[in-house]
Formats: sequence, C-alpha cells, structure tokens
Amino acid sequence: MGRSMIFAWLLLASLVTAQARININTDAVKKAVVFLYAAKESGEVDPDKPVGTGFLVEVPLQSSPLRAYKLLVTARHIVEPQWALCQAPNPRLIYARLNKKDYSPTKDAEGVGYVQLTVTQDGRSLWVVHDDPQVDVAVTLLVPQNFEAYDLSAVPVSLLATSAELHGITEGDLVVSAGLIPSASGKHRNYPIFKFGYISSIPDESIDTACALGGPTQPRKLWLVAANLVPGNSGSPVF
Repeated sequence: MGRSMIFAWLLLASLVTAQARININTDAVKKAVVFLYAAKESGEVDPDKPVGTGFLVEVPLQSSPLRAYKLLVTARHIVEPQWALCQAPNPRLIYARLNKKDYSPTKDAEGVGYVQLTVTQDGRSLWVVHDDPQVDVAVTLLVPQNFEAYDLSAVPVSLLATSAELHGITEGDLVVSAGLIPSASGKHRNYPIFKFGYISSIPDESIDTACALGGPTQPRKLWLVAANLVPGNSGSPVF
C-alpha cells in the first residue's frame, strides 16, 4: 500500500535533542526560510498559488573563505513533479518570495519581493539534485540582483548534520520545522510557521510514497516524523 506524505528536507544537527525544549535561533531560521510560488502562463508570479517552502544555505568559496554562495534548498518534487509521479508537468519557472529589509506597515503596501527562478530550459532541469534518485532534494544558486534589499540570512553549511550526528539521532528525538501554511503565513510578509514533532521511524529500507492518496507510488529514502504538516511545508528545514 502506498503512503501519501509531505516531504520536508531534514537539516539535523546537534541542535536536536531529546529534551523538552529545542534550542534554536528562531529569528535566524525565519530569515533563512523563503516561500515558493508558481508562475502564470505569462511568466509572471501567481501570488495566489504557493507551491512550497525553501531555505538558504551558505557555502564558503574555497578560493575566498570570506565570501560564500547562497544556495536555495527545497524538495525535488516541487521543481520536478514528474520525477515524483505527481501527474503534473515540470514548471519552467517558480518564484521565491522574500521579506524586504526596510518595511513599514504604515507606509509600504507590500513587505515582500519576488525573485524569478528558472527551473527548466529546453526541457532540461537547471537545478542540482542528489545522486541517489530516491532522495527528495533539489538545490539552486540564489542570486537576486538586489540581495541586500532583503531581510535574509542563511544556515551555515557547517550546521548540516555530520554522519556521526545522524547516527546519534533516534526515534523519539524532538524536531521542529519552519515553513509555509497557505492560509496563515502572511499576506504582506513571510511568517514561517513552526511545527514541533518527533522522529517516529528511521527505516533501513525505502518507503513507497505517493503525491496523493490513490496515486502511483515510488520508493523513497526517508525518515518519518510525527508532526502536523501540510502541503506548503514541502521543502522546509527540519531541525
């Protein structure tokens, strides 16, 4: 039997503990999370059609450690629904919705800006995916022309879990995700919703999953999290 699931990218480091409280810098997390929106046929953003969540990771340049790439990470099924058998074409464009740095609710009509992201070109995906075809993650370089105008931060790549840290995580450990809920994440600003849960299963084998109940299934390598997640959470970081 297939399982319909919301996929969230697991960013698990030593911050995950089995204590009653998870110690994370919520302000930094909120600045690293971005919301993703579909494009209309005209190529313009469709502000009424959110498709998921992404988050920023900072990777220092080897040639210049004081400089860094800003990478946008999300779930692969958002940018390649055909890969996930979602019965929808792969989009040509999506948009990242970012909070503006200088925003006054009394003076400014909008506190967000949209950055266009090319997904496919000439039928070829421009995003980097994992070498393992069962892993639901995709990455692209985020280079808005006026990056400094946005209130953004990025998770240092050093916070991604090491193999030793991953082996130290077990069922029952608490986790928290931060992502988009279409009806409650803000009209004029991005307000990531924090959801708390725990690791419920770490299977050694792949799990059959589907985009929707009754749809075609594919095996995925994943951990199961017990939390109240919704479709907009796809691509969220999980700490």
